[in-house]
Amino acid sequence: MVDGGVSSSLSTQQDGAAVENNKTQTQRKQVQAVGKSFLAGGIAGAATTVLLQPFDVVKTHIQGSHTSPPPGIRESVRLIFARQGISGLWAGTTPAFLRVGLGAGLYFSMLNPILSILSTGNLAASSTTENLHKKLPTSVVLAAGAITRSIAAFVVCPITVLKTRMEYEAISGVRYPNTMKALVLIAHTEGLKGLYSGLVPTILRDAPYSGLYLLLYSTTRRTISEWQDSRRSPHMPVNFLAGAVAGASATILTHPPDVIRTKLQLENREYSSIISSIRHVYQVHGIRGFFAGVLPRAGRRALHQAFAWTIYEELMGRTTILEKMFSVRVLYIFCHRVKSYLCTCNLVTSIWQYS
Repeated sequence: MVDGGVSSSLSTQQDGAAVENNKTQTQRKQVQAVGKSFLAGGIAGAATTVLLQPFDVVKTHIQGSHTSPPPGIRESVRLIFARQGISGLWAGTTPAFLRVGLGAGLYFSMLNPILSILSTGNLAASSTTENLHKKLPTSVVLAAGAITRSIAAFVVCPITVLKTRMEYEAISGVRYPNTMKALVLIAHTEGLKGLYSGLVPTILRDAPYSGLYLLLYSTTRRTISEWQDSRRSPHMPVNFLAGAVAGASATILTHPPDVIRTKLQLENREYSSIISSIRHVYQVHGIRGFFAGVLPRAGRRALHQAFAWTIYEELMGRTTILEKMFSVRVLYIFCHRVKSYLCTCNLVTSIWQYS
Protein backbone atom coordinates (compact mmCIF):
# COMPACT_ATOMS: atom_id res chain seq x y z
CA MET A 1 0.00 0.00 0.00
CA VAL A 2 2.78 2.39 0.95
CA ASP A 3 4.83 1.40 -2.11
CA GLY A 4 1.76 1.91 -4.30
CA GLY A 5 1.16 5.38 -2.83
CA VAL A 6 4.78 6.41 -3.35
CA SER A 7 4.74 5.08 -6.91
CA SER A 8 1.53 6.96 -7.65
CA SER A 9 2.97 10.17 -6.18
CA LEU A 10 6.15 9.85 -8.25
CA SER A 11 4.10 9.22 -11.39
CA THR A 12 1.98 12.31 -10.73
CA GLN A 13 5.10 14.43 -10.22
CA GLN A 14 6.64 13.11 -13.43
CA ASP A 15 3.44 13.85 -15.36
CA GLY A 16 3.37 17.36 -13.92
CA ALA A 17 7.01 17.92 -14.85
CA ALA A 18 6.35 16.64 -18.39
CA VAL A 19 3.37 19.02 -18.81
CA GLU A 20 5.43 21.93 -17.49
CA ASN A 21 8.29 21.02 -19.83
CA ASN A 22 5.90 20.91 -22.81
CA LYS A 23 4.52 24.33 -21.87
CA THR A 24 8.04 25.75 -21.65
CA GLN A 25 8.98 24.30 -25.04
CA THR A 26 5.77 25.65 -26.60
CA GLN A 27 6.40 29.12 -25.18
CA ARG A 28 9.99 29.02 -26.39
CA LYS A 29 8.86 28.05 -29.91
CA GLN A 30 6.31 30.87 -29.92
CA VAL A 31 8.96 33.40 -28.86
CA GLN A 32 11.34 32.08 -31.53
CA ALA A 33 8.58 32.26 -34.15
CA VAL A 34 7.87 35.90 -33.25
CA GLY A 35 11.59 36.70 -33.32
CA LYS A 36 12.05 35.04 -36.72
CA SER A 37 9.03 36.89 -38.12
CA PHE A 38 10.40 40.20 -36.77
CA LEU A 39 13.82 39.55 -38.30
CA ALA A 40 12.47 38.36 -41.67
CA GLY A 41 9.95 41.20 -41.87
CA GLY A 42 12.52 43.82 -40.85
CA ILE A 43 15.05 42.64 -43.43
CA ALA A 44 12.40 42.48 -46.16
CA GLY A 45 11.02 45.94 -45.38
CA ALA A 46 14.38 47.70 -44.93
CA ALA A 47 15.92 46.19 -48.07
CA THR A 48 13.09 47.35 -50.33
CA THR A 49 12.93 50.82 -48.75
CA VAL A 50 16.40 51.85 -49.89
CA LEU A 51 15.65 50.69 -53.43
CA LEU A 52 12.28 52.45 -53.71
CA GLN A 53 12.85 55.64 -51.69
CA PRO A 54 12.77 57.92 -54.80
CA PHE A 55 9.09 57.04 -55.33
CA ASP A 56 8.28 58.31 -51.83
CA VAL A 57 10.31 61.52 -52.25
CA VAL A 58 8.51 62.40 -55.50
CA LYS A 59 5.12 61.60 -53.94
CA THR A 60 5.84 63.87 -50.97
CA HIS A 61 6.85 66.73 -53.28
CA ILE A 62 3.62 66.42 -55.25
CA GLN A 63 1.42 66.26 -52.14
CA GLY A 64 3.23 69.13 -50.40
CA SER A 65 2.90 71.51 -53.35
CA HIS A 66 0.81 74.69 -52.97
CA THR A 67 0.32 75.11 -56.72
CA SER A 68 -2.87 74.20 -58.53
CA PRO A 69 -2.77 71.76 -60.21
CA PRO A 70 0.11 70.12 -58.32
CA PRO A 71 3.30 69.34 -60.29
CA GLY A 72 3.58 66.09 -62.19
CA ILE A 73 6.15 63.34 -61.67
CA ARG A 74 8.57 64.62 -64.32
CA GLU A 75 8.43 68.20 -63.05
CA SER A 76 8.99 67.08 -59.45
CA VAL A 77 12.01 64.95 -60.40
CA ARG A 78 13.47 67.87 -62.40
CA LEU A 79 13.04 70.21 -59.40
CA ILE A 80 14.69 67.76 -57.00
CA PHE A 81 17.63 67.28 -59.38
CA ALA A 82 18.05 71.04 -59.77
CA ARG A 83 18.13 71.73 -56.02
CA GLN A 84 19.73 68.63 -54.50
CA GLY A 85 21.18 66.56 -57.31
CA ILE A 86 20.60 62.83 -57.60
CA SER A 87 21.09 62.41 -53.83
CA GLY A 88 17.84 64.38 -53.36
CA LEU A 89 15.90 61.36 -54.61
CA TRP A 90 17.13 59.48 -51.55
CA ALA A 91 16.41 62.28 -49.06
CA GLY A 92 15.06 60.87 -45.81
CA THR A 93 16.46 57.39 -46.48
CA THR A 94 17.86 56.96 -42.95
CA PRO A 95 14.55 57.56 -41.09
CA ALA A 96 12.72 55.65 -43.83
CA PHE A 97 15.11 52.71 -43.35
CA LEU A 98 14.57 52.77 -39.58
CA ARG A 99 10.82 53.33 -39.88
CA VAL A 100 10.12 50.55 -42.35
CA GLY A 101 12.62 48.12 -40.85
CA LEU A 102 11.12 48.54 -37.37
CA GLY A 103 7.54 48.89 -38.63
CA ALA A 104 7.72 45.84 -40.90
CA GLY A 105 9.38 43.80 -38.16
CA LEU A 106 6.62 44.71 -35.70
CA TYR A 107 3.93 44.10 -38.32
CA PHE A 108 5.10 40.63 -39.33
CA SER A 109 5.87 39.54 -35.76
CA MET A 110 2.41 40.58 -34.52
CA LEU A 111 0.40 39.47 -37.55
CA ASN A 112 0.36 35.72 -36.97
CA PRO A 113 -0.49 35.88 -33.22
CA ILE A 114 -3.37 38.28 -33.95
CA LEU A 115 -4.60 36.14 -36.86
CA SER A 116 -4.49 33.06 -34.63
CA ILE A 117 -6.28 34.75 -31.71
CA LEU A 118 -9.05 36.17 -33.93
CA SER A 119 -9.59 32.92 -35.83
CA THR A 120 -9.11 30.25 -33.14
CA GLY A 121 -9.09 32.13 -29.83
CA ASN A 122 -5.55 31.06 -28.93
CA LEU A 123 -1.97 31.30 -30.10
CA ALA A 124 -1.75 28.51 -32.65
CA ALA A 125 1.57 27.02 -33.71
CA SER A 126 0.93 27.73 -37.40
CA SER A 127 2.84 30.44 -39.27
CA THR A 128 1.51 33.55 -41.01
CA THR A 129 1.95 31.83 -44.38
CA GLU A 130 -0.05 28.79 -43.23
CA ASN A 131 -2.79 31.04 -41.84
CA LEU A 132 -3.05 32.97 -45.11
CA HIS A 133 -3.25 29.69 -47.07
CA LYS A 134 -6.46 28.94 -45.18
CA LYS A 135 -9.71 30.55 -46.26
CA LEU A 136 -10.21 32.59 -43.09
CA PRO A 137 -13.34 34.75 -42.65
CA THR A 138 -13.06 38.13 -44.38
CA SER A 139 -13.71 39.98 -41.12
CA VAL A 140 -10.82 38.16 -39.40
CA VAL A 141 -8.33 39.01 -42.15
CA LEU A 142 -9.46 42.66 -42.33
CA ALA A 143 -9.36 43.08 -38.55
CA ALA A 144 -5.94 41.40 -38.18
CA GLY A 145 -4.38 43.61 -40.84
CA ALA A 146 -5.95 46.79 -39.42
CA ILE A 147 -5.03 46.12 -35.77
CA THR A 148 -1.45 45.08 -36.57
CA ARG A 149 -0.76 48.06 -38.82
CA SER A 150 -2.33 50.55 -36.38
CA ILE A 151 -0.02 49.43 -33.55
CA ALA A 152 3.04 49.60 -35.81
CA ALA A 153 1.99 53.04 -37.14
CA PHE A 154 1.71 54.43 -33.61
CA VAL A 155 5.16 53.15 -32.61
CA VAL A 156 6.98 54.57 -35.67
CA CYS A 157 4.97 57.81 -36.07
CA PRO A 158 7.78 60.16 -34.87
CA ILE A 159 10.16 58.61 -37.41
CA THR A 160 7.47 58.97 -40.09
CA VAL A 161 7.17 62.70 -39.33
CA LEU A 162 10.93 63.16 -39.68
CA LYS A 163 11.05 61.09 -42.88
CA THR A 164 8.34 63.22 -44.48
CA ARG A 165 10.08 66.48 -43.58
CA MET A 166 13.49 65.30 -44.78
CA GLU A 167 11.93 64.23 -48.10
CA TYR A 168 10.61 67.80 -48.50
CA GLU A 169 13.92 69.53 -47.75
CA ALA A 170 14.35 70.73 -51.35
CA ILE A 171 11.20 72.89 -50.99
CA SER A 172 11.11 73.78 -47.28
CA GLY A 173 14.81 74.64 -47.04
CA VAL A 174 14.89 73.18 -43.49
CA ARG A 175 17.93 70.94 -43.06
CA TYR A 176 18.14 68.29 -40.36
CA PRO A 177 21.69 67.21 -39.36
CA ASN A 178 20.83 63.59 -38.45
CA THR A 179 17.96 61.46 -37.27
CA MET A 180 18.44 61.69 -33.48
CA LYS A 181 19.17 65.43 -33.41
CA ALA A 182 16.17 66.06 -35.66
CA LEU A 183 13.82 64.09 -33.39
CA VAL A 184 15.11 65.99 -30.34
CA LEU A 185 14.67 69.31 -32.18
CA ILE A 186 11.08 68.52 -33.18
CA ALA A 187 10.27 67.35 -29.65
CA HIS A 188 11.79 70.51 -28.16
CA THR A 189 10.11 73.01 -30.52
CA GLU A 190 6.77 71.28 -31.14
CA GLY A 191 6.40 68.73 -28.34
CA LEU A 192 4.51 65.46 -28.65
CA LYS A 193 2.02 67.16 -30.96
CA GLY A 194 4.79 67.62 -33.52
CA LEU A 195 6.19 64.10 -33.15
CA TYR A 196 2.72 62.59 -33.54
CA SER A 197 1.31 65.04 -36.08
CA GLY A 198 -0.69 63.23 -38.72
CA LEU A 199 -1.16 60.13 -36.54
CA VAL A 200 -4.95 59.99 -36.97
CA PRO A 201 -4.93 60.23 -40.80
CA THR A 202 -1.98 57.80 -40.82
CA ILE A 203 -4.09 55.22 -38.95
CA LEU A 204 -7.12 56.06 -41.11
CA ARG A 205 -4.92 55.30 -44.10
CA ASP A 206 -2.90 52.35 -42.79
CA ALA A 207 -5.62 50.41 -40.95
CA PRO A 208 -7.98 49.99 -43.95
CA TYR A 209 -4.99 49.71 -46.30
CA SER A 210 -3.45 46.85 -44.36
CA GLY A 211 -6.77 45.07 -43.92
CA LEU A 212 -7.58 45.37 -47.64
CA TYR A 213 -4.03 44.45 -48.63
CA LEU A 214 -3.99 41.30 -46.50
CA LEU A 215 -7.38 40.22 -47.86
CA LEU A 216 -6.43 40.91 -51.49
CA TYR A 217 -2.99 39.31 -51.07
CA SER A 218 -4.29 36.09 -49.51
CA THR A 219 -7.14 35.82 -52.04
CA THR A 220 -4.94 36.57 -55.08
CA ARG A 221 -2.16 34.28 -53.86
CA ARG A 222 -4.54 31.42 -53.18
CA THR A 223 -6.30 31.85 -56.55
CA ILE A 224 -3.06 31.94 -58.56
CA SER A 225 -1.59 29.04 -56.57
CA GLU A 226 -4.66 26.86 -57.23
CA TRP A 227 -4.46 27.65 -60.95
CA GLN A 228 -0.71 27.07 -61.21
CA ASP A 229 -0.27 24.11 -58.84
CA SER A 230 -1.20 21.71 -61.62
CA ARG A 231 1.61 23.22 -63.72
CA ARG A 232 4.08 22.97 -60.82
CA SER A 233 5.13 26.61 -61.15
CA PRO A 234 7.47 28.11 -58.55
CA HIS A 235 5.88 29.98 -55.64
CA MET A 236 8.19 33.02 -55.76
CA PRO A 237 6.54 34.57 -58.88
CA VAL A 238 3.13 33.88 -57.31
CA ASN A 239 4.08 35.77 -54.12
CA PHE A 240 5.54 38.64 -56.16
CA LEU A 241 2.49 39.02 -58.42
CA ALA A 242 0.02 38.75 -55.53
CA GLY A 243 1.97 41.36 -53.55
CA ALA A 244 2.07 43.79 -56.49
CA VAL A 245 -1.63 43.48 -57.36
CA ALA A 246 -2.77 43.76 -53.74
CA GLY A 247 -0.37 46.62 -52.98
CA ALA A 248 -1.45 48.80 -55.93
CA SER A 249 -5.16 48.15 -55.43
CA ALA A 250 -5.21 48.84 -51.68
CA THR A 251 -3.06 51.98 -52.16
CA ILE A 252 -5.43 53.61 -54.66
CA LEU A 253 -8.46 52.88 -52.46
CA THR A 254 -6.87 54.43 -49.35
CA HIS A 255 -4.89 57.32 -50.87
CA PRO A 256 -6.90 60.41 -49.68
CA PRO A 257 -5.88 60.02 -45.97
CA ASP A 258 -2.23 59.93 -47.09
CA VAL A 259 -2.60 63.38 -48.69
CA ILE A 260 -4.03 64.78 -45.42
CA ARG A 261 -1.27 63.09 -43.37
CA THR A 262 1.42 64.68 -45.55
CA LYS A 263 -0.16 68.15 -45.23
CA LEU A 264 -0.35 67.87 -41.42
CA GLN A 265 3.21 66.60 -41.03
CA LEU A 266 4.74 69.19 -43.37
CA GLU A 267 2.69 72.18 -42.21
CA ASN A 268 1.71 71.34 -38.63
CA ARG A 269 1.41 75.01 -37.63
CA GLU A 270 -0.64 76.06 -40.66
CA TYR A 271 -3.29 73.34 -40.37
CA SER A 272 -4.73 73.03 -36.87
CA SER A 273 -6.94 70.03 -37.58
CA ILE A 274 -7.81 67.30 -40.04
CA ILE A 275 -10.98 69.18 -41.05
CA SER A 276 -9.05 72.35 -41.95
CA SER A 277 -6.63 70.28 -44.04
CA ILE A 278 -9.46 68.56 -45.90
CA ARG A 279 -11.15 71.93 -46.51
CA HIS A 280 -7.93 73.48 -47.82
CA VAL A 281 -7.19 70.59 -50.22
CA TYR A 282 -10.72 70.66 -51.59
CA GLN A 283 -10.82 74.46 -51.99
CA VAL A 284 -7.46 74.64 -53.77
CA HIS A 285 -7.41 71.41 -55.78
CA GLY A 286 -10.92 69.96 -55.71
CA ILE A 287 -11.51 66.19 -55.56
CA ARG A 288 -8.41 65.67 -57.69
CA GLY A 289 -6.29 67.01 -54.85
CA PHE A 290 -7.10 64.00 -52.66
CA PHE A 291 -5.35 61.79 -55.23
CA ALA A 292 -2.22 63.93 -55.65
CA GLY A 293 0.84 61.69 -55.89
CA VAL A 294 -1.21 58.52 -56.28
CA LEU A 295 0.83 57.17 -59.22
CA PRO A 296 4.30 57.22 -57.56
CA ARG A 297 2.79 55.97 -54.29
CA ALA A 298 0.87 53.14 -55.98
CA GLY A 299 3.96 52.18 -57.99
CA ARG A 300 6.14 52.20 -54.91
CA ARG A 301 3.64 50.29 -52.79
CA ALA A 302 3.12 47.67 -55.49
CA LEU A 303 6.87 47.04 -55.85
CA HIS A 304 7.52 47.38 -52.11
CA GLN A 305 4.87 44.85 -51.10
CA ALA A 306 5.84 42.52 -53.94
CA PHE A 307 9.51 42.49 -52.89
CA ALA A 308 8.84 42.56 -49.13
CA TRP A 309 6.35 39.70 -49.05
CA THR A 310 8.41 37.62 -51.50
CA ILE A 311 11.56 38.07 -49.37
CA TYR A 312 9.58 37.42 -46.18
CA GLU A 313 7.96 34.23 -47.54
CA GLU A 314 11.32 32.94 -48.82
CA LEU A 315 13.11 33.68 -45.54
CA MET A 316 10.37 32.09 -43.44
CA GLY A 317 10.50 29.04 -45.72
CA ARG A 318 14.22 28.65 -45.00
CA THR A 319 14.07 28.08 -41.26
CA THR A 320 17.69 26.94 -40.95
CA ILE A 321 18.93 30.28 -42.32
CA LEU A 322 16.71 32.24 -39.92
CA GLU A 323 17.72 30.05 -36.98
CA LYS A 324 21.36 30.90 -37.66
CA MET A 325 20.50 34.58 -38.10
CA PHE A 326 18.35 34.65 -34.96
CA SER A 327 21.25 34.67 -32.53
CA VAL A 328 22.64 37.46 -30.37
CA ARG A 329 26.02 37.47 -32.11
CA VAL A 330 24.61 37.62 -35.65
CA LEU A 331 22.04 40.26 -34.66
CA TYR A 332 24.87 42.36 -33.19
CA ILE A 333 26.90 42.05 -36.42
CA PHE A 334 23.81 42.85 -38.53
CA CYS A 335 23.02 46.00 -36.49
CA HIS A 336 26.66 47.10 -36.63
CA ARG A 337 26.72 46.73 -40.42
CA VAL A 338 23.43 48.60 -40.77
CA LYS A 339 24.91 51.45 -38.69
CA SER A 340 28.03 51.47 -40.91
CA TYR A 341 25.85 51.50 -44.03
CA LEU A 342 23.83 54.49 -42.77
CA CYS A 343 27.03 56.39 -41.91
CA THR A 344 28.35 55.66 -45.41
CA CYS A 345 25.09 56.95 -46.95
CA ASN A 346 25.37 60.19 -44.95
CA LEU A 347 29.03 60.59 -46.00
CA VAL A 348 28.25 60.02 -49.70
CA THR A 349 25.36 62.50 -49.53
CA SER A 350 27.57 65.13 -47.88
CA ILE A 351 30.33 64.67 -50.50
CA TRP A 352 27.75 64.94 -53.29
CA GLN A 353 26.24 68.13 -51.87
CA TYR A 354 29.55 69.90 -51.38
CA SER A 355 31.28 68.67 -54.54
